[in-house]
Amino acid sequence: MPDPQARIDDALLLWREGHREGAFLLAIVAVAARARQDFPKPMGEGESFRRFVESQFRMRWSVEYRGKQMPVEDIFYKWFRCEIVHKGGLPVDLKFMDNVAPDELSVRAGGAPEYVLLVSPGWFHQLIEWAQA
Repeated sequence: MPDPQARIDDALLLWREGHREGAFLLAIVAVAARARQDFPKPMGEGESFRRFVESQFRMRWSVEYRGKQMPVEDIFYKWFRCEIVHKGGLPVDLKFMDNVAPDELSVRAGGAPEYVLLVSPGWFHQLIEWAQA
């Protein structure tokens, strides 16, 4: 079974140095490693991640992104993890919020003219908490 602690340590180091995308990616990888402990193969990694987050975070958070209502765990897995891993960075319409409390959990779908999805940095700490569950 993968141990998420090394990824947690790496994510925290990147976060302290201001590398938010890399920190978020490693925090998601740490959650995926932790998820495998509860939801092992043959279940796919994405499904394992989603089910684990649902088991840890009883509140259902959804947000509109690209014209569809999506659970926040899908945003993190598909639009953070997959985009960074497969395309080298976040989509141009997904950004971190600035000027919010460090522990604030919020996701805001921006309207016209930018249509940018804003994610508070507090979600990073939530991901770390899930990885340590």
